[in-house]
Amino acid sequence: MVIRKYKESDCVEMAKLFYETVHNVNAADYNKEQLDAWATGNVDVKKWNDSFLEHYTVVAEQDNKIIGFGDIDDTGYLDRLYVHKDYQRCGVAKMMCDELEKSFNKIVTHASITALPFFKNRGYKIIKEQTVIRNGVELTNYIMEKRVKTLYLIGGTMGVGKTSVSQSLKKKLDKSVFLDGDWCWDSHPFQVNDETKNMVLDNICYLLNNLIKCSVYEHIIFCWVMHEQKIIDDIISNLNTEECRIVCISLTCEEKELIKRLKRDVELGKRTDNVIGRSIERISMYDTLNTIKIDTTNMTVGEISDKILEIVS
Repeated sequence: MVIRKYKESDCVEMAKLFYETVHNVNAADYNKEQLDAWATGNVDVKKWNDSFLEHYTVVAEQDNKIIGFGDIDDTGYLDRLYVHKDYQRCGVAKMMCDELEKSFNKIVTHASITALPFFKNRGYKIIKEQTVIRNGVELTNYIMEKRVKTLYLIGGTMGVGKTSVSQSLKKKLDKSVFLDGDWCWDSHPFQVNDETKNMVLDNICYLLNNLIKCSVYEHIIFCWVMHEQKIIDDIISNLNTEECRIVCISLTCEEKELIKRLKRDVELGKRTDNVIGRSIERISMYDTLNTIKIDTTNMTVGEISDKILEIVS
């Protein structure tokens, strides 16, 4: 199964899927009069196509057959979500929703009685039950809302400015919280071995999961060196991110600029001079990571945090 973007040539097949889904799947919760009013079998294909093109619309396809579709507008209103009657409870709706929801912090939908358990399981809350009129017939549905948290994973070599940028970002985002990975193994003497590596990852994931779970926060900002893809993958794989979108960013800069920043930190007593060589060695490692790269050379802390906000929005 693949999730792909909508094409105009999909519309007729999607209209047929819509009719069959409503009259089979939703028949468990609505009577025949309601089903006939909801899905008449006479879809205005041009009107549907125009709305699909205006919205972000995805199609689930298997063996060259459309087995589901969904669309969301630019305000975060999840308009339609339908899965073929023969592919119910196969994860199709979940995969489509994962794609549709990923760019929004807030999503609203009008869920049928049939779809209510699915959306509840995805973290949607009922705002109110309502009765709508379709072709003169009353149907019950539910206005539902989901708040999606954003987890910012900000990596970069020592001295590139991760902590300062993260603190700046925290102040610009409402309901935000910041965790620096180095706080999770700040010790004297500082020791790096297999035991402490495992410990710090456990500490980081435990704290991040608690921050994600806490209803007070909508933006969780985490920074650490994260110079290897495995480190990023290990952290993400141990987090509960079903109601959270993840933005992975690597801060980089030119070697000359990095040396300048590190020397300033050394002069201020924030670092020892042996960090300079180790930090420079890691610059190129970020090129291969599956992250958004931001070259921070000649940028202020505020400009960098503004750039992150621009990327996320």
